[in-house]
Amino acid sequence: MISLRVLKGEDAWKFLVDLESRELDLSVFMESVRPMIEQVKFREDEAISDLIERLYGVKLTPDDFQVSDGVIDEAISLIKEDIPILEELISRVKEFYSRQKIEDFIVREGESEYGVRWVPLESIGIHVPEGEDFSYFSTLIYTAVPAKIAGVKRISVFTPPLAKGLVNPYLLAAARLSGVDKVYRVGGAAAVAAMAYGTTTIPNVQKIFGTGDLFFMTAKKMVSPDVAIDFPSTPVEHVVIAGNRAEISTVAWEVISQAEHGLDTFITVLTQDEQLAEDIKTGINDLVERISNPVVKRILDDSKILALSNWREVKEAVEVISPARISVIGEIGDEIEFDNVGAVIWNTPSPLVDYALGVPQRLPSSRYSRFRGPLTLYDFMKSVLTVKINGKMVRKLLDLSEKIARMEGMTLHADYLREISKS
Repeated sequence: MISLRVLKGEDAWKFLVDLESRELDLSVFMESVRPMIEQVKFREDEAISDLIERLYGVKLTPDDFQVSDGVIDEAISLIKEDIPILEELISRVKEFYSRQKIEDFIVREGESEYGVRWVPLESIGIHVPEGEDFSYFSTLIYTAVPAKIAGVKRISVFTPPLAKGLVNPYLLAAARLSGVDKVYRVGGAAAVAAMAYGTTTIPNVQKIFGTGDLFFMTAKKMVSPDVAIDFPSTPVEHVVIAGNRAEISTVAWEVISQAEHGLDTFITVLTQDEQLAEDIKTGINDLVERISNPVVKRILDDSKILALSNWREVKEAVEVISPARISVIGEIGDEIEFDNVGAVIWNTPSPLVDYALGVPQRLPSSRYSRFRGPLTLYDFMKSVLTVKINGKMVRKLLDLSEKIARMEGMTLHADYLREISKS
């Protein structure tokens, strides 16, 4: 039996108010991460080797950092029967992202034109966690494939080495099939520093993508003044909204399956029906008795079911939490819309969305969904302003430009424009 609690009334809202002020506090990790970054900046490959041995217990020379083509070929041969599955997933991701059109916005007036054009980044790095029992190769696919479609020229993948410096064969196969250029047996904070500043054997990148533990997240935030980074996607955040006629077993499976992500996972159930809340608690407890995963049980011990008064309060609760994702099970009415959330899944199993649909898997956590959404092609591109106007438009805008310059106190700007008007 787990200690999953149902909160009602004031207790529910006190829980929500506490969540509103939550932030991803990385300060406690900075003391450990800062020396790692500094070592890589000044000792480069030697520091990477030392950190890999210290963090993962694997001795690697700089020549061993990059996984060779031969090793990737061997990995593909080991899982050749499953290659069609990877190819089908990659095809679905390609199909979805290929529908997103990135178009320049150019205004043309006669012979003059001005506007914004989009250009792909030159290089990116993708960090993909793996361990002896897991490898998030789908995260690689869902990041590398849209990067390739966007036109990124150099895509590198970084992952922690397993015992004896091995890398999961599914991850290596996914990298090859997704168009990744290089795979490095370098993970965590060491990988972040290598991506940000480069070493003799590892070129730096323009932007860092990917997920990892809180040491990785800390490192990514610390290097952000020097290199572009994506958004936080740790911890996993999943809010289940149980509506009218919600299947108890479906709600229980939504909760328990998402708790599998790890100890920092955030799970909450929202409903307007107190009896349904109690039934869900019973359903989750019954299902937990059938599994042996201790991590899931610890996550659910800290999770809550909130029984609120009506759907308006449920919507307000979602706005307060601003989670990465919500799953709606049952019926709540078409008039309710959720804006401060990375994704809304309506009566669809979330693992299906995680894996097979082809839609963005990477979602913003830590309340970042208040101001940004999931991964799109724009994340792999930058905009460039372009202006090419003829003499007629120059003369048309001179007077206005000069007046604005003088109003702002920029007299040299104004004088420059006045001189042009004389010619």
